[in-house]
Amino acid sequence: MSVFTHSRRIFLTSRRIPFFTPLILLLTFALVFKYYNLADDTASFPPYFGTSQTILTSRPALTFESDGSFWPSFAPLLAAAAPRVEPPTLAGEAFVRHRENPQENYERQANLIQWSNSDIASMKGAHEWFISQTQFNPPKLQYTPNTKGIVTSGGGQYFPVLLVSLRMLRRTGSTLPVEIFLKNGEEYEELACEVLFKDLGAKCVILSELIATSKIQFNLEHFQTKIFALLFSSFEEILFLDADNFPVYKPEHIFEVEVYKQRGMMLWPDYWISTASSFFNEITGLDENALHDRATVESGQLLVNKKHHADTLLLAAYYNSYGEKYFYRLLTQGGAGEGDKETFSAAALVLNNSFYTVSERPRPFGGEGGGPPVLQSNPAEDWAASSENPNRDAKHLARLPFSSMHLTPRN
Repeated sequence: MSVFTHSRRIFLTSRRIPFFTPLILLLTFALVFKYYNLADDTASFPPYFGTSQTILTSRPALTFESDGSFWPSFAPLLAAAAPRVEPPTLAGEAFVRHRENPQENYERQANLIQWSNSDIASMKGAHEWFISQTQFNPPKLQYTPNTKGIVTSGGGQYFPVLLVSLRMLRRTGSTLPVEIFLKNGEEYEELACEVLFKDLGAKCVILSELIATSKIQFNLEHFQTKIFALLFSSFEEILFLDADNFPVYKPEHIFEVEVYKQRGMMLWPDYWISTASSFFNEITGLDENALHDRATVESGQLLVNKKHHADTLLLAAYYNSYGEKYFYRLLTQGGAGEGDKETFSAAALVLNNSFYTVSERPRPFGGEGGGPPVLQSNPAEDWAASSENPNRDAKHLARLPFSSMHLTPRN
């Protein structure tokens, strides 16, 4: 039994979009044809998501009524804490190794980053200042209390696979609302947002319009979209899914998993061993073993309560805002999967905030290695068998159902 399918996860996901695009486009056209020509065939949808007549509008609505105070107060902090040193260079290549056995002692990645002591001191000072400011007078995240929903990001080439993922979500019987965050207006497509996605219980939100509420502008790149979608979402509790990641079973129950309700954030593991630089520990004050003793994170899906982990998300936003040139490199050193994936666990660890990482390793679906889609495990079943659980159920150790599938292959 799986929770998600991400051609590479508990969710099933897929990474090489260009490779899958022709097949996905054909499938999408077939789905759209069925959508418009077989209007009476709505059995696969929950009642709330039947087909309907929709009038196109010239621009999407924002997610919820907001006084706009969050971003104007947070953007200056991000800008003031910007790194004041040159981006690091690498002295070599990081290894790529799978973490087959969590109990085994693996060779650790040597530090490859070339920085002077003054560079490290400067980064450390900026980091400490940012944390002190967000703790002394934290910008208040805005959301509708007691709400749950799914958040994703996508646009352009991701729309076809996102449409498939949304249909797979609704086939599970899920009625969770969905917010689709687009980087800018160029990614907005009226037909997709106002007809196809809308009838699947999803709406599009343009991030650039929300960020424009501050005079300080940030240009969002690919990996940065996720954290800002989490910050600006109207939901208090969020299941984030990549565009090519969908649950195998109805995901509503994930919000009720005991360990999530206790800790407020749940992550899923990746294949690889950590290749983080020791400089990250020096800059943030983390124990030298904090990252290397943990599984790396596969962030195609994550579950978070914004009320309980507001400071985690703010610090993760700092790491992602300066990720491409600084923090992604510090956390991965050019290793496998470099991007936003380690920033969420790193932020929680730095702030000493509790969270849970699913212990069961991801599994390839339909083959071996990093290319096939990925299955990730059901967190409820994983927690029942976890060594961290004081009420551990030994009967669950023999088999763990999957939760999601990630369709994008991994390198």
